[in-house]
Amino acid sequence: MIGFLPEIYPDELVYSWLARYYCRTGYAAYIDAIVDFYEKRTARPDVEFINRLNKETKEIIMDVEPMEKLLLDHTMFPYYGRFLNVERRKGAFASMIQQEGDAHNLLAIPVNREGGIRYVRYCPVCVGFAGIP
Repeated sequence: MIGFLPEIYPDELVYSWLARYYCRTGYAAYIDAIVDFYEKRTARPDVEFINRLNKETKEIIMDVEPMEKLLLDHTMFPYYGRFLNVERRKGAFASMIQQEGDAHNLLAIPVNREGGIRYVRYCPVCVGFAGIP
């Protein structure tokens, strides 16, 4: 059972927030925290997005921060979503709020076939045109 949640930092990913919770609560085993947070006991926390939370955890988290704000400010959704057309982005956002489907399928994130680390890449020229330093 979740006794408390630490404050989420302004640019912190949900993954990091929940990892800080796990470190501060003294769970005897990692699986105990997984059972408290997620619907499935076999879930592996997603670094970029939010796994399907169980009902109790979702209610506790929603008291701290609305799901819309979590997705926009504390996941990688804005970075992957900008490459989708508006209709598909809105559909993916709605599905992620309801926690339906897999974010990686909704956002069409390519898989690294060589087994290396996946990461978002931007063209440095395009970023310069967007006014981002």
